Amino acid sequence: MIATLTSKGQLTVPKAIRDQLRLRPGDKLDFVVQVDGRIEVVPKRSAMTELKGMISPPRTGISLEGMEDAIAEGAIAQICSENDAVPVHTLDRKASKSALFRLVL
Repeated sequence: MIATLTSKGQLTVPKAIRDQLRLRPGDKLDFVVQVDGRIEVVPKRSAMTELKGMISPPRTGISLEGMEDAIAEGAIAQICSENDAVPVHTLDRKASKSALFRLVL
């Protein structure tokens, strides 16, 4: 592919190359001169730029209180299953943290 140098020293990177390298406006290119005189053009990206879009945003949010409730309920279920017990109370935020549940053995 051929690109023409302008009087201002600018080059237009052909679209096929931009697409293959996933270049966007504002991206930087590093021109590396090899020992044999060849020029290697390498896109310079920060690690964050390369990672953008790889992980989709969470579908639903959860509050800190919701996370604490889920952890406590899981702990209660685990303790009950290990002790063949039945929970009498589920998590009650109004109760003191030391009395979240009782086990009936």
